Amino acid sequence: DRVKFSIVSPVSGKASLDVYNMMGQKIKTVYNGYLFANRTQVIDYSIPSSVKGALIYTLRVADKQVNGKVVQMK
Repeated sequence: DRVKFSIVSPVSGKASLDVYNMMGQKIKTVYNGYLFANRTQVIDYSIPSSVKGALIYTLRVADKQVNGKVVQMK
């Protein structure tokens, strides 16, 4: 029911971390702020009980983007 994102970006810049369900619907913007290069930023996110299955996340820092999947363990 919780996810901990640990982010270390190679570049500094404005950043956002968005979480989506498997249908591509945005659930929440988990982080919106500034990241400094080579510094760890830890973000805790409580997954709503209404969300079932895997989640997709998109991290954007400056002009870079990373996508990934979070699979819920039972």
